[in-house]
Amino acid sequence: MSLMKKRIKETMAKPLIGTSLQDMVKGLRSNAGNEQAFINQTIADIKKDIVTSDMKRKAICIQKLTYLEMLGQETNWSGFHIIELSAKQSFWMKRVAYLAAQICLHESDDVLMLITNQLKKDLQGTAYESCNACACFSAIVNESLARDLAAELVKLLTSGKDFLRRRACLMMYPMCKEYPDALRPSFAKMKEKLKDSDPTVVAAACVSFVELVKHEPKQYISLAPILYEIIKEPINQNNDLLMTKAIKILGMLASVELRLAKILVEPFNSLLQSNITSPILFELINACIIGLNKHIPTMKTCLGKINMMIQDNEGNIRYCGLKLLGLMMTKHPKAVIESRDTVLACLSDPDDSLRRTALELLIGMVTKKNICETVDKLLVIVEKSENSYYRDELFLKIIEIIKKDNYDNVTDFEWYLKLLSRLSTQQLEQSVFNVVSKEISNIMVRVPDIRLFGITLLKTIITSHNFLQMASGSNLLVECAWCVGEYIYYLTSEETLQMLRHLINVKHTSLNPDVQASFLEAAFKTFIEVVDPRDPADIEEADDDDEVISIPKTKLSDDDLTNLLAEIDSTLTPFAQSTHLEVQERACFMLAIVRQFESLREQGIDVIDELRYLNDEILLPVNPKAQSLIEVPEDLHLDDVINPEFEEAGKEDTPDAYLFDELSGDKNVKVTKSKSERKGNAFYIDDDYDDDLFEKDDDEPKETVKVEMKPVEMDTFSNGAEGLTAEEELRKAFTLSKKKGTKKGSSKGKKGKVTGEVMPEVINKKEKIEEKDKEKDKLAQIDLAAPVSEKELLALPKHRSQKTTVVEVAQQNLPRMEGGKDLCKNKAFGVKYLLKTNKKHPTKVMIQLEIENFCEFKASVAVLINQSTLYTIDSISRTTPIPTGGYIFVTIIADLKKINSVVLKGAIKCAAAQTTSNIAIKIPASTFIIGTELSKPELAQIIKTKKMISMAYSVSEDTKFDVVGLFESLQLLAVKGSANKIWYGITLKGDDIAILLTNKQGKIGFDVKTTDKICGDAILKQIKETLGQQ
Repeated sequence: MSLMKKRIKETMAKPLIGTSLQDMVKGLRSNAGNEQAFINQTIADIKKDIVTSDMKRKAICIQKLTYLEMLGQETNWSGFHIIELSAKQSFWMKRVAYLAAQICLHESDDVLMLITNQLKKDLQGTAYESCNACACFSAIVNESLARDLAAELVKLLTSGKDFLRRRACLMMYPMCKEYPDALRPSFAKMKEKLKDSDPTVVAAACVSFVELVKHEPKQYISLAPILYEIIKEPINQNNDLLMTKAIKILGMLASVELRLAKILVEPFNSLLQSNITSPILFELINACIIGLNKHIPTMKTCLGKINMMIQDNEGNIRYCGLKLLGLMMTKHPKAVIESRDTVLACLSDPDDSLRRTALELLIGMVTKKNICETVDKLLVIVEKSENSYYRDELFLKIIEIIKKDNYDNVTDFEWYLKLLSRLSTQQLEQSVFNVVSKEISNIMVRVPDIRLFGITLLKTIITSHNFLQMASGSNLLVECAWCVGEYIYYLTSEETLQMLRHLINVKHTSLNPDVQASFLEAAFKTFIEVVDPRDPADIEEADDDDEVISIPKTKLSDDDLTNLLAEIDSTLTPFAQSTHLEVQERACFMLAIVRQFESLREQGIDVIDELRYLNDEILLPVNPKAQSLIEVPEDLHLDDVINPEFEEAGKEDTPDAYLFDELSGDKNVKVTKSKSERKGNAFYIDDDYDDDLFEKDDDEPKETVKVEMKPVEMDTFSNGAEGLTAEEELRKAFTLSKKKGTKKGSSKGKKGKVTGEVMPEVINKKEKIEEKDKEKDKLAQIDLAAPVSEKELLALPKHRSQKTTVVEVAQQNLPRMEGGKDLCKNKAFGVKYLLKTNKKHPTKVMIQLEIENFCEFKASVAVLINQSTLYTIDSISRTTPIPTGGYIFVTIIADLKKINSVVLKGAIKCAAAQTTSNIAIKIPASTFIIGTELSKPELAQIIKTKKMISMAYSVSEDTKFDVVGLFESLQLLAVKGSANKIWYGITLKGDDIAILLTNKQGKIGFDVKTTDKICGDAILKQIKETLGQQ
């Protein structure tokens, strides 16, 4: 009985985490609708159980974490446990660990440096261990891993097992990409694998060479003879992977070597005529277009094959055919125009990817002759489509087709403007509607010949009740109003006066504020035109073949002008009382101008010329990217003080200091004083954050402005189109514009001269970017033709028991430690160290040691912390000895929770054999600080809401030090807008720390505010040590 109770007790005590991965998956499925809560609980249980010394239970935990990572959970905190499990001899545990490393770890994780030795060991182990190590390496490879494991991977190329050679071939490109220096010494062996007896090894080698050749094809011309024999071998034509990769490489090589292109004509044409699979056919046509595009018979054959692929019943083959047609268009654009109808048919295909690809192709197939027909067919497809998203995409493509090459294919801009107005009546997405609106104004600005027709059309739009009430038509009305105001001189005097009355109609106060503002802007320009009418012939210059249209204008009589001024004054009052700032500002501006004009007119002063000056210059189109193309002048320093007098005036009492004042009473006094000093200072620029930093004075008198709201009655301008739809109104406008064009002149049938966009004269930045990208591509700069020197050879591991030979440090592949601090140095050894922390593991410190050997004999060095050996260096047991002048790296992970004296003493005690004992590795407080960008309002909010501890330290004003260098060593960042006077950061534990640098009464002060007293004390101590003030 007692034995049964004991077993029951053990079963109940057994944690849930001990269950298998299958049990966790079943539990997840049984918690449908509450999955996240189950996952959170599971992760919490795993964190408790993964620290066990039972490796089987640890392996189960890691299996579950791997599954949870694939569900989107964050599990990279388990890196130490994964690497610990990978060191076990059990193959299934090693496989679980390596799979978890591939999925859970990333190449940027600092913990990866701990897995290097284990991967090196497994790459030299059994075949199964080597395969697992290769798979893990490809997923987490970085520069350090590629450099350290290059020799072992290259050695696997000569393995006697086919699958190991295949794996090694596939690892070559990831290795060379991260560590380009390994390419030259490994190229010869990689090239030998193209002649391997196993076709799968050859295919794997081709896979790596495809990626390498992309960087610089000229360097790999020597591969051509071998690849030529591969594609000529009949037995290889059944191997799709091998043939596609070999053909792809030959195509890239032929693009840079004309002699090779001539040689490949015969075998490629032979393959095109033979019965080959679809993947080989796709890659073969692709290679022909890239490398043999100057051989016209081959191109004709390829085009015929492409058309057959597009008409195939299989959707994937049709898609590949469209992709090839797009590639063919880049080399022979005229040859693919005949396939336009085939591409148009693909626009009705149910496959979304096919439709999108066909749309992209259609842009390049449009010419002056078929643009109208193509657009009409697209509009038919739009009407039949029930997918609103696809309809919007088609509308955008129609505009993109017409805009191609600066509207080079458009022969009738009246047709295009009608099309845009027709699109504006459709139910469109807001973003598409905005594009249509912008395009209308773009055409009006860039095509002067269309303005006569366009102004009549746009007048109809902004006076149409249907467009005014359209929910998504705000941007259209804004653009149309701008065009009408800019080119109002194309209307007759009567039409101009009617347009002015319409633009300031009081009913428009219910419209969108942006529309109201644009109407008022146009109304002001229209008012100037009414007062001083102009003939288009006097404004715009004629082209060589065209005549500028002349429109007779009449001025208003004095009585009519007086009545109009009074009418404008009364009508603009509701707009001037608007709650929207921009509407109110434009209305008040126009009211002020009108009243001033009336006052001067009564005095007999003519200000027509001054008014005309406001709207006299014709605007030119400017490229939207023009500003970004202008390079920043070298002598422009935005951080320089603009006004030194203001800087000196605010030196004693700056707004920054009030962030650190704890007493509200003192703050109010200083604010009042600061305001009094700034009063009357013409050079003072107010800050946007004053309201957040300073308390307002409630006793200060405030001025109030009273506005009387009076209703205004006015006769509204009607366009006589009530009861008509938007499309019917536009049709009527088309008819009216044709009649007006007959009387005044018309742009119908004219192509019209498109005004080019204004661009700055700058260096082509695109070329600069391409050159910089090429400079960064180290693989493209490697010369494979030069012989490999002895220094470039990869060092293979060797076991030595005798005296080491003298080797120069420069011969080592390992780079020296950057930023390391000297720890100790004697006749035998020199030691440097570097500290690193990780925000995800705030209690751990990574110590990197660089140990250099000065003696000729092997020796043992042990690094100890708290009398516990964390890492032992023994030249007898290590695969690579430390030669004279050589060095190795040691990585130690110290857990601050286990070393109680670290935080208090600020150092880790070490004892190293054959070196000075009791070495202290100092851990400055800045090690645990992360600089954070912050603005003054955000800092003020933190100080206001959190309980901050104040500390201070000061030195003499004569003390010389680099302010920026000091605070960068503290890992702090300058607060935005503080002129490097306030610095801020967050500790790894989440505590805030801010330091204000002051200069008062001959002292330089460091005022510290922090939520952690220990952190503040440590920071001040580090500042004292840095400044040499003990």
